Amino acid sequence: MSELRLAPKAGARARFKLSNRFALLALLASISQFITNTSGAEAKPFQPADFPESTSKTYTYTLPNSKVSVEALQVKRLNEKHSNPRYCRAWVTITKDGKKVSSEYFEDINGLGGPCGLYFPQKSISDNYKGVVKLGDYDGRLLLVNNAGKYWNIPGGSFFTSKDKKLLFSTHECDAPAGIAVFDLQKGATIFQTNEKAKEAPPVVSKWYFDGTNYFFTSTDPSKPESKSKAQDVYVFDTKISKLVKKMLPPAKIAAATPIAYDFSAMSDSDIKAADQGMDVKGPTRDAAGKNK
Repeated sequence: MSELRLAPKAGARARFKLSNRFALLALLASISQFITNTSGAEAKPFQPADFPESTSKTYTYTLPNSKVSVEALQVKRLNEKHSNPRYCRAWVTITKDGKKVSSEYFEDINGLGGPCGLYFPQKSISDNYKGVVKLGDYDGRLLLVNNAGKYWNIPGGSFFTSKDKKLLFSTHECDAPAGIAVFDLQKGATIFQTNEKAKEAPPVVSKWYFDGTNYFFTSTDPSKPESKSKAQDVYVFDTKISKLVKKMLPPAKIAAATPIAYDFSAMSDSDIKAADQGMDVKGPTRDAAGKNK
């Protein structure tokens, strides 16, 4: 008898009989039908027959919690010969106590030469928050969900949390220039965000630092030669006023500060690989005539 194999990318395999295969695909389809679109395109339910194994890879991932669950389903094309979607389609559903409270839908995520789709960072944000990173379309997003089931979609791609776990700093992976968002993990609110459509472009992050009081970053202007002896422009996030303040710091002051590493970096191959998680869902296979088996 034909079998369906569901296997975590890195681990043990479980086998299901053919009847269970279609039961699982039907369940995924029913879940996707209830997703409310917030990304512009009309949300389309997942139809297993549209994504045979010969053209697509379908997999799921769940961020479990005692009361809140984040379920992700995404389909990635094996080549670009197909359309609708051409690259990647994804559905995200947040449930609390078994009831849907929010959702997200991405019609066709284009990597544009880089990674695309949903990623699940290995490092936790905090005890109260879980995160999913969406990359592609020149519009990185960080999908945040807390233990109460509240959901936020903020500019993102790469992020880190402050040492006291009160703030989350998110860098928008997008077309030039990149933006910045600061999220208050205690208040559950975005307290600062650059306006990438403003007349004056936001500064581009080069490297983050912590001076013991505030977080700041250097920003390199490619049109100006970098000097190791002169004072350098830095941008300090002032927590008292929740704003970026531009200052000049001598190299010694910058060197004395603690460099900050991202908890998840969209520019890191190892972070991307570790976060590319999911359980493969074998879709229908097709015979020589192109019919689903």
